[in-house]
Amino acid sequence: GGISWGYRDLARALGPARAIYGLQAPTLDSAHLAPASLENLAADYVERICAVWPHGPFHLAGWSVGGIIAQTMAVMLRDAGNEVGLLALLDSYPAECWRSEAAPDESAALRALLAIAGHDPDTHTNLVTRDEIIDFLRKGDSALGNLPPAALDGVVRSVLDVNRLVRGHVHQRFDGTLTHVRAALDHAGTDLAPGLWRAHAARIDVVDVPFMHAHLTSPEASAMIAPELAKRLAAHDRATGINR
Repeated sequence: GGISWGYRDLARALGPARAIYGLQAPTLDSAHLAPASLENLAADYVERICAVWPHGPFHLAGWSVGGIIAQTMAVMLRDAGNEVGLLALLDSYPAECWRSEAAPDESAALRALLAIAGHDPDTHTNLVTRDEIIDFLRKGDSALGNLPPAALDGVVRSVLDVNRLVRGHVHQRFDGTLTHVRAALDHAGTDLAPGLWRAHAARIDVVDVPFMHAHLTSPEASAMIAPELAKRLAAHDRATGINR
C-alpha cells in the first residue's frame, strides 16, 4: 500500500537508541506518476535515505512487497560502495514467484487494505466493495478506514502500481546476508519458502515466527521480531566497532 506507519510498532519495539525512517510511495500523491520500474522506485528510496544518512551503514527492512524493494535497494547501495548491515525481509518472496499470478484489479487492491490493516483477507470473503471494506476498517478503529478519500485512492493506486512492477522485476544478487522473517502459520500448500532467495543473496538467515503473513506488523509479532533484529544489529555494531 505504500504507507510506512504500519511499521510503527516494530520501530517502537526496537527502542529509542536507533533512528528509524519510514519510506512511503511517491504515488500516494496523485501528482506523481507511477515509476517505470521497481528499480526506479528503489532508486528513489535510496536517494531519499542517502539524503538523510549519507555515509551508512544502512540497515533495511520491508514487509511483503516492501521486502522485494528492500533487497533491490541493498544491491544498489552495495554497488555504489556503501555498507549494508541488516537486510530483513518480513515474509517477502522473490519477484519471479508472482509472474504467473493475475494482476489485481481495483477490487483486489481494496481487499489488500485488509491485509495492510492486519486482517487475513481470506477470512473476510464477504467484504468486496469499497464501502464494505472501509466501513469494516472504520468500525474496527483502523487508521486506514479513516483516511481521507484522496489518501485512500493513493493507497489503492500504490497497490496496483507496485504489483505491476513486481511482475516485471528481475533480481540482482545481494552479496551479503539476507534475514528472512517467515510467517510460520501461513502458506500451507504453496511453494513459498525462504530458500527461494538463495539465488539472490550470498547467505540466508531464517527467523520463524508463529503468525500469519497479514499479522507480521502487529504489536504481538513486532514484540517477537524486534529482539531478533536487535540481536543482529548489535552483532553488526560489535563487528564494525560502533558503540551505542
